Amino acid sequence: MGILFSQEIYGAVDQLTPLLAALQTTKNIFILLAAIQVIKAIILALILLAILALLVTMNPNLEDERAAAVTPAVKWIIRRLSRFVPATHLQKDVELPRAEIFQENIQQVTRRRSFRESSHVS
Repeated sequence: MGILFSQEIYGAVDQLTPLLAALQTTKNIFILLAAIQVIKAIILALILLAILALLVTMNPNLEDERAAAVTPAVKWIIRRLSRFVPATHLQKDVELPRAEIFQENIQQVTRRRSFRESSHVS
């Protein structure tokens, strides 16, 4: 009788071993799926932020919002990135836009805005 009982136990263990291996595989699959969902949510949030940034940056009616939100954010990002890029790697032969060009662009935008406002009034 002792031999039959031990054979039954070994048979039961042999039947459970593939089931336990499948359970471990299923657990690993669930962990992988959860990681994929988190990465997908982060990517979608970044896409949403990029679309909103493009909307604010490209729409001329939102010039005040761009000046209040986008410009400081870009300056902050550039300050953070400039820590990692040494000044010796910057190209010295590239001429950066001057303040006069920026001022001229701002004047053009304000002229267009005032023209639109005057055409809407009349």
